[in-house]
Amino acid sequence: MPRLRSYWNAKANALMTEEQRKATDDRYLRWTKDKNNAAKQKQNAASVVRARQWTKDHPEEAKERSRKAREARKARREADPEYAAKQKALKARHRKAARSKPSYKTKRRADDLKPKGWTVELYNKALEEQSNSCAICKAPFIRTPAADHKHTQPPVPRGLLCSTCNTGIGLLRDSYEICEAAAAYLRHYVQ
Repeated sequence: MPRLRSYWNAKANALMTEEQRKATDDRYLRWTKDKNNAAKQKQNAASVVRARQWTKDHPEEAKERSRKAREARKARREADPEYAAKQKALKARHRKAARSKPSYKTKRRADDLKPKGWTVELYNKALEEQSNSCAICKAPFIRTPAADHKHTQPPVPRGLLCSTCNTGIGLLRDSYEICEAAAAYLRHYVQ
């Protein structure tokens, strides 16, 4: 790597060791690269905005350009078997990569369950054990069940509840004394 003498004056250059010069060169080159990358990113973002706006303003021309580009790629694949094989392998690799990744929904579900002390496997097992019904009212689930948990650190999974039961025990502050008192109150007025 050439020394960047323009970055420091001659007096400083004479006092520096070779290691200090190299460190300064590296720092300067890194700074230059970062500055250029930031400028390119800003330029690329502006270019994308302009292209999207043009597509909105000229929908028929955009469709025509897309059609011509598809036809050109198809013609190239037909004319060049090596290119066609390369594109086919690339497509297969992308398809395989997409299948191997967990879906966005699965990942999001796992992320939602983790703070409650649940895992996707534990959730699915509980759903099966509860016969796809609420642990309290035994009504079959119509919507996604709520993963109930004990509010401790770390949280402890309890069961799967319908939204009504989950809201109810939440409003009764997860207190069995209050729940029993509420049940006694309701029993008293039902009879």
